[in-house]
Amino acid sequence: MAALLTPAGREVLRRATDLSSGGGTELAIGTRLRTEGVDPDLAALAVGQVRLRERAVERLGATVADWVWTPAALEQATRPDVSTRRATRVADAGLRQAADLGCGAGSDAIALAKAGLDVHAIDLDADVVAVAQHNAAAAGVSDRITFTVGDALAANLSGIDVVMIDPARRDSNGRRLMRPEQWSPTYSQLLALSEQVPSLVAKLAPGIEHRLLPPTADTEWIQHGDDLVEATLWFGQLSRHVGRAAVLLRGNAEVSVSERDLPAIPPRVGEVGQFLYEPHAAVIRAGLVGVVCDVVSGWLLDVAIAYVTSDDYVATPLASSYRVIAEVPFAIKRLRAELQQRGYGNAIIKKRGVAVDPEHIRHSLRLSGVGPTATVVLTRTTRGPLALLVETM
Repeated sequence: MAALLTPAGREVLRRATDLSSGGGTELAIGTRLRTEGVDPDLAALAVGQVRLRERAVERLGATVADWVWTPAALEQATRPDVSTRRATRVADAGLRQAADLGCGAGSDAIALAKAGLDVHAIDLDADVVAVAQHNAAAAGVSDRITFTVGDALAANLSGIDVVMIDPARRDSNGRRLMRPEQWSPTYSQLLALSEQVPSLVAKLAPGIEHRLLPPTADTEWIQHGDDLVEATLWFGQLSRHVGRAAVLLRGNAEVSVSERDLPAIPPRVGEVGQFLYEPHAAVIRAGLVGVVCDVVSGWLLDVAIAYVTSDDYVATPLASSYRVIAEVPFAIKRLRAELQQRGYGNAIIKKRGVAVDPEHIRHSLRLSGVGPTATVVLTRTTRGPLALLVETM
């Protein structure tokens, strides 16, 4: 990686980018660079970096087009809208000295610097630190960030107002580490650190179990568009004492709900109503499906299934909304006959609480392909498994 970040390496990367823009394949670009006298190892680094940049722009947007990456750093990089939102909250709290422990490609350090903080960014991987330094320069905030190669947990945090930490959740082979005590730093080390600094923000995998959540922190599940991207813990001065919360980011709009919004009485379970609501992933992960029930005056189809139904239509940003057209006992022949009678040529299958493969079900329906596409929801209800034919509101 170091060779790619030298002036000569950057020129090779620029050349590889131009060749890629012209439609060249990886093999063709590498061959062309080598025929132009580029060292084969440097040519391979440049070609790989071009592909990483393309993936980064597709996932994170055009603002990172000039950044460089390692595969692991890109996999764990924070969406710009999310890192900006986080940095704004830190800055609005009046905090000015930040430490980013395990800084990765620099997404959060750069956002904090843009928000006006002075940032001390630390990572154990020298290549990753070199990447973050390059990206800070590309973002124009090098003067606000000090980079260090070292052990994040051994960092001197005196004078630091807030610590940002994003534990590494993949092993050296890129495999996802599912148990929090396998992360680096481990989850218990993260919690211990939260007691040693004035404020701490931790980015976690959204699958974190509720039983592991500390009562001293707020936990936000962040959904960016249709993607559930992370869970964030807020400790110390940054906690708003709301417990579990769901945050939905779409464009410039933000909607959030928390445990404070849950109704005093848990939702009831009942029959299928005229409308079906599918709470968004962040709402489900945060355990706030009851808020959707309250908003739409609805109830659950099953106590353990995150589908809400109601006889009232209420537009809500917390869930996708559908009109229920028909209910069919879950049997392939019955469902096929219903869809054929209504003139559907294909089907989108959604499911919760039933052990089926949606693609296998769709194939088994053997629809003609001629006609509109139906949306079918397979779910468990008080009357057993049902197929609900629905249309989007």
